Amino acid sequence: MSDTHEADSALLVVRNRQIAAVHQISRMLSSTLDLDDRLSGILAVSMDAVDAVAGTLYLYRQHDQKLVFQHVVGEKSKELTGQAIDSKAGVSGAVFQTGIPQITNHPNEASDHRTDIDKQIGFESKTILTVPLQHEAGRPVGVMQILNKRNGEFDERDLEVLEIVAAIAAGSIENAQLQRDAQMAAMAQAIGNLSH
Repeated sequence: MSDTHEADSALLVVRNRQIAAVHQISRMLSSTLDLDDRLSGILAVSMDAVDAVAGTLYLYRQHDQKLVFQHVVGEKSKELTGQAIDSKAGVSGAVFQTGIPQITNHPNEASDHRTDIDKQIGFESKTILTVPLQHEAGRPVGVMQILNKRNGEFDERDLEVLEIVAAIAAGSIENAQLQRDAQMAAMAQAIGNLSH
């Protein structure tokens, strides 16, 4: 009986975290139209939702097939923001390529973990939770990676929370790109009209 009660209680905690994260993101999305502000806020909410100390939002740069450290929260954010890695490298590259989220609770034992980045910036990745960012059609646009859970290891419940948040982040990216494309089309049409 107590096992059932504990399981129900744990599920309730997860649901409350999911609801709280969605509410926070909804408030934030209605308060700013700036994509960078939105993505920074989404990353902060994600870290809070799974009780982690650092996080990175990588966006795919198509012309050189790199994942760019677009938004970084944590003690090494200045060293990493704007840096880029190969889109097939490391845990983030694996998740980007496959679209399959990954819990990496012992990164030093994982064959695809990039220990060189940790060494380069003087950071120790102890636990990692990585989820893909994909447009509705399934096209990948980046990866969200959360690091170093404060207490214990990441689990399926944390992954569930992060997948919800990642879907909202991907939607924001897609909407911003559609808006930018519409503005470019309107400018092209205006220039075309002027030339006539």
